[in-house]
Amino acid sequence: MSRHGGFSLLEVTIAMFILGLSVTGLLNLLRFGQLQYAAFDAGWRERQAIAALHRQFRRAAASGGLASLTLPLNLTEQGLVRVATWSWTPHPPQAVFVQARLFADRNRNGRPETSEWLPPQVWVFCTRSDR
Repeated sequence: MSRHGGFSLLEVTIAMFILGLSVTGLLNLLRFGQLQYAAFDAGWRERQAIAALHRQFRRAAASGGLASLTLPLNLTEQGLVRVATWSWTPHPPQAVFVQARLFADRNRNGRPETSEWLPPQVWVFCTRSDR
């Protein structure tokens, strides 16, 4: 600060530069946090959709209606997780193996692409003998 009052142009320029650097860093942290949360939220929704599919298969296997089961292609409200194919194999006396191929339809075209495949899901269920 000079003796006559006020700040010099150099001091104002340096202060603006420092403020710009700090604000840029804070905005980058905010964006990084939003990206991390979005990835966490998408993973949570995928697990939720797979759990819903697991419950549908378990109910159908327990009641003996697995052969007539029709599944919706969309497992979430947003339509991100879809069933590509699924098959079931009975193993006497009471076991049923169910395999589902799922994909995350990120570009919403309804077709699986190589980058959208989720790991294959294999479940074993027991049928109820009293039904």
